[in-house]
Amino acid sequence: MLGIEPFQLHFPFERNKQMSCTLKLTNETDSYIAFNVENTSPLPYCTQPQKGIMLPQSNCNVEITMQLQGKAPGYMHRSNELIVWSAKVNDCLAVEDITTNMFINEADNLVDEVNLDVVFDTSKSLGELSKNTNLQSFVYSIYVQCK
Repeated sequence: MLGIEPFQLHFPFERNKQMSCTLKLTNETDSYIAFNVENTSPLPYCTQPQKGIMLPQSNCNVEITMQLQGKAPGYMHRSNELIVWSAKVNDCLAVEDITTNMFINEADNLVDEVNLDVVFDTSKSLGELSKNTNLQSFVYSIYVQCK
């Protein structure tokens, strides 16, 4: 339903620096599309906003930012970290009216579900990571800015 790029989010891992990448959502239909970004990971993700409504023929950039907070992630490649759900809605629906139930596949409600992976690129900082015993963990912030 929505075009989503990329399916694999790459964060260039560097100690003591915020890292971000952009997820692009594209609605090439003539319909209004509601979306919901859901965290499926035990890692703390924060989504602001978690849901939205895309106008017909519109784009939306999702800026995903990692902030330092404790220790490095246990796995450098994490599968199915986030899910982007989308469904057609009518044009009078407000963002506040979007519920998780809207994204349950039913005969009268077509829902698209896209799983996203996260990869931490550590090419130049892996040696630094192994030397430091007081590493900081990450908090993920997802900021959605729609055009």
